[in-house]
Amino acid sequence: MSKAPFMPLATDALIADTTHLNTFEFGCYVKLLMAQWRNNGKPLENNHKRLSYMMGITKAQFNKVWPVISAFYLIDENTVSQQRLAKDFNIVEQKIEKNIMNGSKGGIAKALKIKEVTLANATVSLVANGYQPEPEPEPEPIKKKNMVKKGSRIDAEWKPSQSVVDQIILKEKSNIKWVEDHVYTFVNYWLGKTGRDATKTDWNAPFRNWCANSFNRPESSKHQETCADFGVEETEEIVITKF
Repeated sequence: MSKAPFMPLATDALIADTTHLNTFEFGCYVKLLMAQWRNNGKPLENNHKRLSYMMGITKAQFNKVWPVISAFYLIDENTVSQQRLAKDFNIVEQKIEKNIMNGSKGGIAKALKIKEVTLANATVSLVANGYQPEPEPEPEPIKKKNMVKKGSRIDAEWKPSQSVVDQIILKEKSNIKWVEDHVYTFVNYWLGKTGRDATKTDWNAPFRNWCANSFNRPESSKHQETCADFGVEETEEIVITKF
């Protein structure tokens, strides 16, 4: 028996596709469609004796009608299949499975609702008889876990905050050009770095250390040259420029 006992019939398409068939040929074609539907939409065996039996006709009648109606079928060595019917069966089968699933969900919801009503009625009955249930203990507050901030890799467009730039210029008696140069080398260095050390929660702090260490290196004399290029004396008051 078919999983889908009801076969949808597109009458307009059926009539339009079979106008060239006589009444006998049309009847044989429809009976074969129904046979494939009862086979759960699966192809029928390519056996002329069995096909003629399904259509309820003799071998001689089959030899006359089959050359006409076989044009509606996909035929190979072993099977015979009406492709549109097979597709329609799959659609109907999916709808049936979906309805069964929705029905089971509805049954569970209904059972839970009945259970809730039964419990409510039982509680009312106990209270009416003088029974006072003990109050439920208050739940313990959930302790919040310390959220550890995860580090991230440096972005190619990263820049220090303006407050950090101001601090560096004042502390190192530097200028904005010197800071910009160190931003460039700092970012490129950490872009090429790998491993756990290549992630930070705050990139401003390591940049301050980078500038401090860089200023103490022998090549820090370049800083003085840069200052001279910009007309800044180390003894002069430092003017802070927006980064």
